[in-house]
Formats: sequence, structure tokens, C-alpha cells
Amino acid sequence: MLTSSEKEEIPCMEHVVRPFIAVFSDVPDFRHAQGKRHRLPLVLTLVTLALINQQNSLGQIAAWVHGLDGQARQRLHLRHNRVPSYATFRRVLLQIDTAALAQALQAWVEEVLRAYFPAATWQGLAIDGKTLRGSADEEVDLPALQVLNAMIHSLGVVLQSQAIPAQTNELGAIRSFLEKIVLTGRVVSFDALYAHPDLAQLIVNRDGHYLMRVKANQLHLLRAFETWFQDPAPTRQPETYLYSTTVKGHGRLVQYTLRTTEALNAYVQLEFHWPCVGQVFQIQRRCLNLSTGEVTTTIHYAITSLKAHPAGPATLFRLWHQHWNVETKGHWVLDTVFGEDRSSARKAHLPEALSLMRKAVISLLRLFGQDGITRNRSRLSANVDSALSFVGVPLE
Repeated sequence: MLTSSEKEEIPCMEHVVRPFIAVFSDVPDFRHAQGKRHRLPLVLTLVTLALINQQNSLGQIAAWVHGLDGQARQRLHLRHNRVPSYATFRRVLLQIDTAALAQALQAWVEEVLRAYFPAATWQGLAIDGKTLRGSADEEVDLPALQVLNAMIHSLGVVLQSQAIPAQTNELGAIRSFLEKIVLTGRVVSFDALYAHPDLAQLIVNRDGHYLMRVKANQLHLLRAFETWFQDPAPTRQPETYLYSTTVKGHGRLVQYTLRTTEALNAYVQLEFHWPCVGQVFQIQRRCLNLSTGEVTTTIHYAITSLKAHPAGPATLFRLWHQHWNVETKGHWVLDTVFGEDRSSARKAHLPEALSLMRKAVISLLRLFGQDGITRNRSRLSANVDSALSFVGVPLE
């Protein structure tokens, strides 16, 4: 059993938000009552526990659950102390309503954010797509599943995730994806693929702000920005503001210089029909490789609905820089720590369901864990009772 100190280490979710496993009660069970041995919330709770305990594949999940001792089985109120079989886990995840599961998980994350992490001004929300490479099967011409993810910049928490239908692409799915998310008070950040005035309009109509990178897919807009910022002395213009910072890490010294202006706002709105333009900006990234001495310089451009006052260049840089957490804290963790790209789950809803559960565990560990994802999993794996409490299973 847990010691008093171990109990104190477990974040208390009761009395403020629902325990994590309560969200599974909101997911409809497609199975008929007759012959059903294990309730759907219990099956999903066991998947969660196994993922926390460093079991990444469906086979590993089923094997870990099979090894649960009598005390853990009793605490979980398993019927006749029997655990679900591999076939049960597979059947559930193959046919589960993934849209309902995603909605239930999103509602819980929003609940936690309101209770524990009240939104600061302009909470960043990064939108990006990811391909589940292992879900492809060339022999039967099955393409890899693509998903859209929405992540809170500062927390590295996945708010929403959705598979992209095979007959469309990321651009075709983004509108319906955004419509499922609360945008009020948030700055939605995108890579250049999504830079389009229609999406910008959708965001501002929902009381949000946008921050979009501009590249060659918006060629005329990009050329206008380049012309302005390549002026020999743009900083002499009163409409231009500057911010510079240096970041050291991973054997590199990187200097960022951000220049932003409001002088182009009216022109961009009239010429390119871009809504509610607040600023356009340029970021120069000068990278020094400390081991080789090699220096590389790249320049990027972006557009946002945030006004320069009070959202100055330091705020823009923070939002721009933290957008990439969707890669480093999201996609990289999924592939490196949870082995998502190596997963060979392919059929029906199985790859999407497993992906949703992995992201749910990442969010849970980020919101209530004490260390990084890997350390949290290692710590909780050392004590099953601790993991049970962490997900909200009551103590006997």
C-alpha cells in the first residue's frame, strides 16, 4: 500500500476536477450488453495504466494487464478478478467511437485548464498535422493515417486531435477541426500550409487571434513582406519595432532578431483581403555551430491579428518560438517515447484510438506529473498503486 508521503505526492484532482478516468464514462459503448464482461471505462482505464507503465504496443498493453497482481485487480473491481484479453482490447479499440473519445478527453483537459491553469493573456494554441507512418500498408494500398493536433504552447498539452479522412487533406479538414475548439482568448498558430485569409476570418469570428507563417504558397504576400523588411534601414521607420534574444543549447548559439510593423496593415487588408491584420513581422535566425564554427542564417515572415500595443515584439517572439513545442513536446515524444511511428496498428479505428490514448497520457503527465514524461512513467511504473491513484482509481 502507499505510504503517507507517497499519497501526498499524488496530485489531488478530486473536489476541483473529475478524476481522469471519469472521462471514459462519456464514451458510448458499441457492444451489446449480452456477453460483455468488462465495462468500456475499465478497458480504457487499463489501456491508460499500461501506457503510463511504459507499454507502447497493443500486445504489450495486454501482457502488462495480464500480469496485474490480485491487489491491483481487487482495487480495479475486476469481475471475478479476471482481466480483459488481448482480443477484447483489440476489438474495443478497433470499433470505439474515436470522435466521442476525443471530445471527452478535450472536455477534461479544458476542465483542468480552467481550474489549475487559468489562461494568461493570449494563450498560444499550435495546430499541426502528423502522419502515423506505421499505419500504412503498401501491400493493400493503405495510406498512412494523418491526424491534426492542437497543443497548448506553454504546457505541451494536447487539447484536441482528429484523424483526417482519407478522401481529404489537412487543408480540407482544418475548418471543422477548429470549430470544435474554444478559441476565445487564444492565439492560434500555424505553419505556412494553413496561411489563408478564410481561416484567419474563422478564428477572429470565434473571438480568437491568429499567428501564421507566410511562405511561397502565399507568394505575392511574401514578396510584399520581403520588400518592406529588406529596406536598407527599416528600423529608421517609426512603424517598426525590434526584439533580439540569444538562445544556447544542443551545441548551438542561436540569435533571433524580430522586426515587426503595423505600417502594412491597411495594405494587406485591402490588397490581399486579410482580416483584422494587427502586425506583420520578420524573424532572422542566425545559428552558430559551436563545434564547427559554421554559421547559417534563415529569415521567416509571419502575419498576426495581434496589435503592437500591447502585444509587442517580445510577445510575438514567445508565441512564434513556443509554436514549435508541437514538434518537440508533441510529435517527437509520441515517436521517441511512445513509439508511435513504429506502431503497426492499421485497421479501422485502432491507430487513431491508440494515438488518442497516447496523447491523453502525455497531457495527464504534463498537467499533474512532477517531472518529464519519461521520468514520470518510470516513477509511476515502480508502484502500481501509485499509478492507480494517479489516474483516479479510489483507494480501498
